[in-house]
Amino acid sequence: MESMLNLKKKISKAVKAIIYREDGSLLMQQRDNDIELPFANCWDFFGGSIHTGELVEVALERELKEELGLIPGFVSSQLFEWEYFGDWQSTINYFFPVKCEVDITDIKLQEGQNLRWFKLDELVEIPLTPVVYENISEIINFVLKYDSNIVSSIEKNIISHNKLTKKNDRVFYANKNPFSITRQQLSLIKEVAFFRGVDICRICLHINNKSDIHEMLMMHTQPSSTGPLKQDKTSISYHIIEGELEIKLYDNNGNEVKNYNLNSHSSSTISSHSLRLNANQYRSIHSKSNYTLFLETASGPFKDSDTYWLNP
Repeated sequence: MESMLNLKKKISKAVKAIIYREDGSLLMQQRDNDIELPFANCWDFFGGSIHTGELVEVALERELKEELGLIPGFVSSQLFEWEYFGDWQSTINYFFPVKCEVDITDIKLQEGQNLRWFKLDELVEIPLTPVVYENISEIINFVLKYDSNIVSSIEKNIISHNKLTKKNDRVFYANKNPFSITRQQLSLIKEVAFFRGVDICRICLHINNKSDIHEMLMMHTQPSSTGPLKQDKTSISYHIIEGELEIKLYDNNGNEVKNYNLNSHSSSTISSHSLRLNANQYRSIHSKSNYTLFLETASGPFKDSDTYWLNP
C-alpha cells in the first residue's frame, strides 16, 4: 500500500478581492462561527474557489456577487499571487484590488457573519486568516500610496499588542513574563521586516544580555547566511519551527567538517528538528526557504567580544 506521505498533494485555486477606499481602509469579512470551517471567526478578504475551467476574473465577479450581492467597484489587474500550503492540499490565491464605489449600506452580506472597514494597523489586534497575515508586506506596498505612515503604525501596534521593547529594526525584547506570541503575530513582525529590507530579525525572550540563558526567536525573511562564527560559550542549540535551515561546522582552518539539515516539513530521516552544538566550534547558518523561523538557545551572559569570526 502506498504510504500516506507519498500521496500527491492536491492543488486548488482561489481568488481574493482587496476591497479598498481612498483612505487606505480595507473591507473585510468575518468567517462563520463553525468549528468545521477552517479559520472560523477569523477575518478574511472576500473571495473563494475558482471553478474548473473558469477564468480568474470571472471567478472574482461571481464570488463578489455571491458574497456581497454586487460588484462594489472597479476591479484592477491582478496585484500578486500566493500559495498556501496545507497538510494535504495547497491553494494558489490570486489577489485583485477593487476600489469600492458604493456605500456599505448598499451591500447585502450573504456569506460570513460580519463585514467591516479596517485600517491596516487595526489588523494587528484581530484574528486573521493566513491569506491576510502572510501577505501584509504586499498589502502594505499597495496601501502605502494612500497612507504613508502605515508601516510605523503597524509596528507600533505590534509592539504594544505583544508587550515588546524595540532595540532596532532587527531586535525586539519580550519584556514581560509569561510571554506568548501567536503565529499571526510572528508573521506580522516578519512581514514588516521584509518590507523594510531586513533579512534577519529576532525576538529575544531573555530579559537582557546578562541573562544566564539566551533564547531567541530568529526570523529570516528571505534565504540568508550568517558566519562562520563561534562563541566563547559552552553550548548552543537550534530548533526549527518553520522552513529549512542548514548548519555547517568548520575546523579552525575553515575546512567544512560536518553539515546538518533542519526542516520543519520534511519526513526524511536525514533532516532534524533540533540540534545542539558546542558553541566554541566555528559554524555557519544558512536559511534555505523564503521564510525561516527557528529558536536559538545559548548559554549566557553575552557580550559582543564573545563572538569570533572565521577569517577566510
